[in-house]
Amino acid sequence: MNNKNFSQKEFSLHIKKLKLSTRNKVRSIISSDEDQAIKILNKLRKSSTPSELDQITKTILIAGNSEFKLPATFPDEPQTAENYRRLYTFSLDKQLANLDYLISRNIESLESFFEKLLELNTNIADENFFEADEIIYDLHKKFGYSHLLLRKSILITSNAPEDLLVKNSSKLVESSDLGNNNSIVSCLVHCFQEEQDFLSIKRSIMSTKKRGVWNRYTRDILRIPFHPHAKDDKDLSELIQSNLQSSLIDAIISAKVNQGFFTKTNYPELNKFLTIINNSALNINDIISGYTKYNDPEDLFYQQSSAWFENDEVIKFRLLLDHFYDTPDVDYFEINDVLINKITPSLAVSKIEDLYKDGIKLRLHDFEKLQELETNGTITRSSIFNLLIHLTQGKTNITEESLVKLMDVTRNLDKTINVEYVKTLAENSSSNLSKIIFYLLISKKSKNELNGNKLRRILQKRIIDFHDGKLVNFISEISKTSPSISIFTYDVCIEDFISRLSRIIKSSLEITETRASLHEWMGEHTGEKTYFDRARNLIVDHQINRVKDELDDHRIYADSTRFTEWMEDEINQSLHTLLLLMAHNDELTSFDEPQLITILEKCYYEFCTNKFFGIASYLGRRIRHGTFKGHLFSDVIAVEKRHQVLLQDPSSNKAWRKWKVEHENQIDSIVQDKLHIETSHKKHGFLNPHIKNSKKQEIAKACIKNILIDFKENGHIGNSLQLIVEYCWRITEVDLKNVGSYIKGQKQVFLNTDVLAEIKDNTNHETSRLAKDFSRDLQSQINEKISTMYGWFQRPQSVAPKVSLGLLYKAVVAEVSQTFSDFSPESNISPHDETEIMGGAYHVIYDALYVIIYNAAKHSKHKGKVERVFELQKINDSGAITITVSSQNKDSESDEYIRGRIKLSETDDIDNAQLCESRSGIRKLYHLQKYNRDFFLDRITCENRCVVVGISYRLVH
Repeated sequence: MNNKNFSQKEFSLHIKKLKLSTRNKVRSIISSDEDQAIKILNKLRKSSTPSELDQITKTILIAGNSEFKLPATFPDEPQTAENYRRLYTFSLDKQLANLDYLISRNIESLESFFEKLLELNTNIADENFFEADEIIYDLHKKFGYSHLLLRKSILITSNAPEDLLVKNSSKLVESSDLGNNNSIVSCLVHCFQEEQDFLSIKRSIMSTKKRGVWNRYTRDILRIPFHPHAKDDKDLSELIQSNLQSSLIDAIISAKVNQGFFTKTNYPELNKFLTIINNSALNINDIISGYTKYNDPEDLFYQQSSAWFENDEVIKFRLLLDHFYDTPDVDYFEINDVLINKITPSLAVSKIEDLYKDGIKLRLHDFEKLQELETNGTITRSSIFNLLIHLTQGKTNITEESLVKLMDVTRNLDKTINVEYVKTLAENSSSNLSKIIFYLLISKKSKNELNGNKLRRILQKRIIDFHDGKLVNFISEISKTSPSISIFTYDVCIEDFISRLSRIIKSSLEITETRASLHEWMGEHTGEKTYFDRARNLIVDHQINRVKDELDDHRIYADSTRFTEWMEDEINQSLHTLLLLMAHNDELTSFDEPQLITILEKCYYEFCTNKFFGIASYLGRRIRHGTFKGHLFSDVIAVEKRHQVLLQDPSSNKAWRKWKVEHENQIDSIVQDKLHIETSHKKHGFLNPHIKNSKKQEIAKACIKNILIDFKENGHIGNSLQLIVEYCWRITEVDLKNVGSYIKGQKQVFLNTDVLAEIKDNTNHETSRLAKDFSRDLQSQINEKISTMYGWFQRPQSVAPKVSLGLLYKAVVAEVSQTFSDFSPESNISPHDETEIMGGAYHVIYDALYVIIYNAAKHSKHKGKVERVFELQKINDSGAITITVSSQNKDSESDEYIRGRIKLSETDDIDNAQLCESRSGIRKLYHLQKYNRDFFLDRITCENRCVVVGISYRLVH
């Protein structure tokens, strides 16, 4: 007996209420270690009635056991951790019977709690947060801790004015281990904040790694704000048991939310008490009134609605949204007839076409405020859209006009649709635009290549017929009717997709320019500068690559810029949401977080296999398609030209022909089987696109560790994508080392010394020397080629945007020359131009040089000299690049005239210089100086009939 407050008399009174056989078992539970105690208790749970079980629990609690603990009905302390070992779970009937009995034994306390809860709710709805905060204190003091009370406290702290001290609510939240970023509490806090991505948070929470009974309680309590509904009887029994571990109050709420799973009259005390809760519940119109002041009332109410689960109307509202505003193929619910029959009686709309109409009633109820919230919002409408499609299995018609309008009054359909049903809608539609809309939704949800092909075919036809063959024209035009459709199109049309629009895209330059134009459109549409930056980066990198003659076309390569572009489109948001959640949960040291590993695996797979920017693309174009064989076969057998005398001998020639056939077969075998990304069809491919073996997993964990450290230090994911690029290469190196070793190991196979010996054996004294020379020459060729090819399968020296100053200058000149065809200043690269720049300097200097060179081409003397000087200067512990460009005046323009033209006046608008073209070059340089702390416009003058512009950029090292 380990309870310090143990009373032998009280214990004797309680244990005597048990059957004799049960008493001995209870004594064994009290005196045994935890494992043995649980084993005995589970047997008792299976055979005991609810009243017996209640008495057993009370007796154990009175005695106490340092090895074994049971949860209290009204706990004093917050239950936000796995404080108790999971016990045997009852069938649903027995679980409810047990709950029914517990209610009967605690009816007075429960009635008092919910009576006081109505007072709390009224004050919250009336925004009397100070009074509500005082009631939180009373409820906690009298009835202990519950997650219902925690949700009310977080609701108060979230919605109360910032200058109002709600100390009791804050204290309750803090005492629930918020300071240590407990996952249960921090997710609630995060969820209740305005403008959160509820679906992404829900997906993260519902994907919490399952560790069986060891984290069942955490998983069940975590899901309550996001998906409180049970999937089936077994799931409900587990939910009630988890909530009983928290508080009897929470178990009752869980049963109330899921009351459609059982006949309430079979459990009279539970049934009676649910009626009491309903009679004391706040009218939902009063609840909704507090949300009308927010930007998106429906969205915030949905996020915070778990604080109001004692209200039946809230439960009905959530039942629809939680099942049809979510991915339909998840494992935590099943859309079946039982569920449909629970939801459809409340529907006020039977046709999809009616959904977009202003002021239409969406659900059958008489609550004016709730109706207004649903009608003016987008989530309920989106849920009903998905429900109606489910009911018809997509076998219905939606007019083009209705569909276009619906896209702007719904949200996240690309995440919540049933792909197969929407595909049926698309196939049955006679409208080209409707088909495009449906397949845009499908393409965002599904990565099935066939769906993408259908979208490309239909989209290209419309673009050719109505938009001059320009994708950006289609997006610009459709945005006037439906901004949502234009954004869907932007999201889908990444470079890989654009590259396959073969009817409207004819070159790699058009691919880059088209995606850049989409970024620019998005920047204009949203007003966000980052989209303009992405457009610029694409164009600059393409221009650099056009003039980068020294690129080794044989090496393994992946296009980091385009890979980063893909990540920005595909994983950026989910990564950011996940890291925010992990920060809230103090899990930024969880290097084995499964969702982060999944994101990294997705990235690495794309890095390897993408046919547009991945290693697969370069492997096919640069190595497999002739280069490998040409290098190791054609170049090698060329030695025969130097040994014609020897090979004129019939015997030697026969052996040589045999050697060539076997050598070619060996190379063909490698090309056919090895020089591929490993797939089910190419099982011997040298590069495995998965992170499975221990070495790769170790590198992946290092990547995750660095992402988490960086996010913890900076609070954003600005560096995360570059870290992923870096570590994808490190993971790739595991396989690259193996292929390098393999190629080296093939040296003897390639030499095929047995056949070479036949040439030697067939020679006489006179030709023996010739045979030895031939053999040495052949071996030397093979050694040289293998040595060279070994370098092909090594990581490129630089995978970050990096370029020499001379090459950058040459790229700018090449780009300007496209506008001014007769502008051709000397741009050959000299040794002193080899200073390499990367990162921020890379793009800022490009922008500045473009302005300077463009102005020189436009305004200077025709075919006059354009000269440049690049210098490195040391400043304190760092350095700076200085660039000076001079160009000659036109013969008709004096120095004084030019100085007047290049002088910045007080009225010149520097801030908007990037948004206009007319006479904006000088202002753009000043704009760069103003908004880039490392860039300086040192001088701009006209002397001796030359315009001289000097700029500098401060370097880190």
